[in-house]
Amino acid sequence: MSALKIALKDLKALTREKTILLAILLLISISSLAQIIAMGLSILYSPSFYQKVDIGLIGNAPIFESIAKPVKYKSLDKALEDLRKGKIYAVVVLNENATGVNYVTVYIPKEDVKAIKVIPYLRSILMDYQDSLRSLKGIPVLRIQAYDFSGNRIDVPEGISVKFRFIYPVLIPLLVVLTAVILGVYVV
Repeated sequence: MSALKIALKDLKALTREKTILLAILLLISISSLAQIIAMGLSILYSPSFYQKVDIGLIGNAPIFESIAKPVKYKSLDKALEDLRKGKIYAVVVLNENATGVNYVTVYIPKEDVKAIKVIPYLRSILMDYQDSLRSLKGIPVLRIQAYDFSGNRIDVPEGISVKFRFIYPVLIPLLVVLTAVILGVYVV
């Protein structure tokens, strides 16, 4: 019982010490802010974050149109004006050539959040477009399949870089756990 009285006495003495309380409060607030930032980044960079976005198209590209369902524009100026106003998220300039080389020019917004949202979607559209052109020209389309140790098939999204595959599933959760552990060490 005397150990409990001593612990309560020390605890009361700590509550009177404002410096320690401010330090603990500061550590908790910094760690909480780091947690919020890490969770926000993990949601923002999640592959499921992007959804269908409106893309503007200038030029004649029937195969691309069948895949992307873009908004058609007659002039680049009008398309870029709508891009600046936020009516569309990207502008693609493409005159399709089914037998030769296709040159694609893409305009995306300067804002990072909008660019993060449109780039993965546009990448998947352009990869589907590439596969369609390859099939049309008789070029085989390579599909990579991965399996786990039990023989179950794992879906590997194409076009996602190795750097992204490291940052999202490894680095961000590590930062979240590390922040919680550091907070615990500071409090102790």
